[in-house]
Amino acid sequence: MAKKQIQPAKDTGLFDQMIGSATISGPAPKKNAKPVISLDKSNSANLVAFLAAKKKMKEAEGEMRLIEGPLLELCTKKQDDDASNSDYNGSYSLITEDKVTKATFISQDKFYVSNDEENVKELKSVLGSEFDNEVEKESSVTLKPEVFQDEKLKKELVNILGANFSKFFQTTVKYSMKSGFDERIYKFAKKPEDLIKLRALCGRAKPYIK
Repeated sequence: MAKKQIQPAKDTGLFDQMIGSATISGPAPKKNAKPVISLDKSNSANLVAFLAAKKKMKEAEGEMRLIEGPLLELCTKKQDDDASNSDYNGSYSLITEDKVTKATFISQDKFYVSNDEENVKELKSVLGSEFDNEVEKESSVTLKPEVFQDEKLKKELVNILGANFSKFFQTTVKYSMKSGFDERIYKFAKKPEDLIKLRALCGRAKPYIK
């Protein structure tokens, strides 16, 4: 008895329907020239003042980051010293010598782990058996780009959706540290250089002062 053949889809309309809800529209075509708005005297002055203020803001931000560096270094050292003595604090109040000016140092419990194979391998080496307890692994699946360009693959996907999964899809992996790792990090770092290395591996977000 002849084996029943799967009939090919007549067209790829069904394929387009399946992916329609996940399609992101591309950018609109660029125009050669933007339309011009001619400002009156009052708004011309506003625009000049706005751009001047924006320039000053960028200059002030640069100066602020330069001054902030030594303060962040001092606060981070205090945090590390305290945490090494089982007294972890995620934030500290800062006050000037004359007791007049106050601010707050905040250490962010945010980490952006690179999914580079060597980075993950080294992180596993440092965390050891605790890797799975400290790191979250998030996988996502996307349709391979070439499927969109190949009518034959589109028809095959429509007819045998669910079969040969790896033929149509590729998987990406994302790692992130679990909540509270900013405090638990100290149990994996015995020396200051260990902290520096581990924070780099985990992509620790920069602390800040407000």
